[in-house]
Amino acid sequence: MENKKILSIAGGVGVGFAIWIGASIYVAKNTESEINAMVEKTAAECDMRITNLQHEQGLIASAGQFLLHVGDECNADQSQRDWLVAQVDYKINNLILPHALMRFDWTLKQVSTDSGASEPQIQFEGTGKASLTKTISSDIRSSEIAGSSGDQNWQIDSFVGNVELASDSVVFNLKTPRLVSRGGGSAIDLQGVGVQVDMQNRELGLGKSAFTIDKVSASTGTAEGLSFIGETIQNADRLEAKLSYGLRNLESFGYNAHDLAMEVVIKGLYADSVKKLAKITDQASFQNLTADEQAQYRASLRQLIDQGLSMGISKLGGVVSNGVETSNLDGSLMVNVRPNSNPNQANIQLAKLLESSGQLMINGKAIDPAQKQQIVQMGFATATPEGLKASYEYSAGILKTNGRIIDSSFIEEQLISVDSQINDFLSGTVKSTPPEEAYQADAAIVSQQIAEMQSEVENLPLPEINENLAENQDASAEPAIVTEPIKPSFDCNKASSTAEKLICSSSQLSILDVQLNGLFKQTVANASDQKQVIASQKAWIKEVRGLCSDVECMVNAYQQRLDQLAKLSS
Repeated sequence: MENKKILSIAGGVGVGFAIWIGASIYVAKNTESEINAMVEKTAAECDMRITNLQHEQGLIASAGQFLLHVGDECNADQSQRDWLVAQVDYKINNLILPHALMRFDWTLKQVSTDSGASEPQIQFEGTGKASLTKTISSDIRSSEIAGSSGDQNWQIDSFVGNVELASDSVVFNLKTPRLVSRGGGSAIDLQGVGVQVDMQNRELGLGKSAFTIDKVSASTGTAEGLSFIGETIQNADRLEAKLSYGLRNLESFGYNAHDLAMEVVIKGLYADSVKKLAKITDQASFQNLTADEQAQYRASLRQLIDQGLSMGISKLGGVVSNGVETSNLDGSLMVNVRPNSNPNQANIQLAKLLESSGQLMINGKAIDPAQKQQIVQMGFATATPEGLKASYEYSAGILKTNGRIIDSSFIEEQLISVDSQINDFLSGTVKSTPPEEAYQADAAIVSQQIAEMQSEVENLPLPEINENLAENQDASAEPAIVTEPIKPSFDCNKASSTAEKLICSSSQLSILDVQLNGLFKQTVANASDQKQVIASQKAWIKEVRGLCSDVECMVNAYQQRLDQLAKLSS
């Protein structure tokens, strides 16, 4: 009876052992398939490829090596493809243990591509495991890296860190105590250099990453607490990405700065479009997509633009000192692409969708009076009791810098160029004519993008206010290049009042008159009470503009009215 019990236990142990070994063998075979699939996938990628795979599969263990290529792998010039080539050797043990599905050791060593220079031969190694939940983790170690080229030489202390990969997340940390480079009459010493990544959703890029340097010492100065931190979050159906630059202290060229900070943001990205784009590009680079996949990519990009977004510098601040006086910096610069109210239209028209604003204020006395006066005289900023202020606004085809409206034709030209490039890409077409000829051929149509916004109300049954509010020239007419003299919105041959004659004699006033005319029509079109807007315009023409007898008075009157209408229009 006792022997039978022992045999039963032994049989159970034997079955369990067989299942254990069998599962380990299965995992080993599956590992080989996954490595082959990884190699095949990188064959269509442009940033990284794996070649020369040599894999030796054992019963429950395997070993092998491959070459890792990092760079512009789709470059037609083969000599320009590889930025880094490294040989990776690995050993895998697939014997399943309670804490690990498999264990592995690996080494990565740079392969030199230039025998003429003593390059820093990068070499990393690590030991890791795959858990029963298929989370892969490994420590990371490196030897010291040193090299030279000509009179330049550098040395990097050993890196230490770790990495953890799950189905949709990655955590990565790497740090070195010191990096030094000397030569060419200069030197730079970086201390406490680190990289941290905590990505919780790789598909949408949700998570946080950081690059930090504790201290920088160079020939021209020193800096402490340097950081670059990126973070992407999701709010409902929108994504928001933020890149923060920080510098705790900087001393250079006799100046000291501290608590410097800048935030660059992209807001309002339509998450569904980003997800589609990521899914398509995850399969291969754009050059290696099929025609159908490229069409899907373009459609998703168009949807992303139509949904609207904003980007720019949301925060710029810090304290600067020349050793005697101190100044504070505070600024921002944002570009908004409004949601497209007509996504079915053939082409993207940024002139209708784009608006932007920004400002920079410098308060304090670190800038001496002579420098301050020169900046103001050059028109870069205006003087304030506290220091200097520079600002600009662009909306509805009107550009204002430091509170004054200026000619925005150069912005129109840039928008024409960008629109052309975007629409050519989205349609999958490429112009066969040279850029100059293409611009001239399309100018009559494309350069009207801003004018279209102003003339959308051309056919509204509005009563004439006076000659100043007459209809613009036919929208199909060739757009005039801004030269002297510039015509206002009305016929100067019929100018009768002092105000009208004054406008006709000034290019600046003529530009303001055209801009006001367009903004007025847009405001009327969007107003719930059109009669009230028209009445207020009549009153302004008679009671404000009509009382001006010089250019300065007229400019101020137009700028104030443009501000009023811009607020009503928005």
